[in-house]
Amino acid sequence: MKLKVYSKRMPVFFAVFLFITAKSYSIIPQLDVVDTPTAITLPRATYNLSFWGYENGGILTKAVMGLSDGVYLGASFDVQNAIGAGKPKFNVPGVIAKIRLTEGWQDYPFFLAFGYDAYYTGRTKEGEITLENRIIYGPHISFTKPIFLLGGEQHFHMGVRVPVQPGYLSKDTEVYAGFDFPIGYFVPMIEIERVFFNSKRSREVLMNIGLRFNILEGLAVELDLMTGFDRRPTRMLIFEFMGYF
Repeated sequence: MKLKVYSKRMPVFFAVFLFITAKSYSIIPQLDVVDTPTAITLPRATYNLSFWGYENGGILTKAVMGLSDGVYLGASFDVQNAIGAGKPKFNVPGVIAKIRLTEGWQDYPFFLAFGYDAYYTGRTKEGEITLENRIIYGPHISFTKPIFLLGGEQHFHMGVRVPVQPGYLSKDTEVYAGFDFPIGYFVPMIEIERVFFNSKRSREVLMNIGLRFNILEGLAVELDLMTGFDRRPTRMLIFEFMGYF
């Protein structure tokens, strides 16, 4: 009987929690959409710490610091099979950096940035361990355009990147695009990636969705789903925290 009463009150408790924290939380800058970078950077004298949980208990840790409003620098550390029965595999740490090159014009704002980042593109449908089942690093050039619809601000992102670590693969240079549309505490996202400069590889394209929830000030949780024609769905869980020095 008590369980039924509590279950009926849960929506009320949740609504009260959102109302109390509505003015206390801050939106963490959208540095990524699912697993592709944007042209957005951190404010000066801030830091961002995130933990990415991916297939087979892998965990990617990212830590970056805003050196100025248009530049951040940091590092990442990847451990495959960090959680679970498999033997952990510690990969070589990587550098993370992004420089915003322009903010556009007052009547036509947009962001253009150059950076170096880590990303994950899931597994094959058969579940075989491949190069793509681990974190990959490479340079990118990204474009972000704010869009104002229905009284809110949304963002369109696109860019090009090439993998160089753990191995340089020029044939895997890809185009990606994404869109995020914040709704209060929630930030739904859609993304397309692995669009190669080769029409014969069209079935390797990934179409992903994500949902970010800004819980408290500087704290967000994100759940992503990555899908493709020749791949089984892959999930990622991300915890992200931003603070000030």
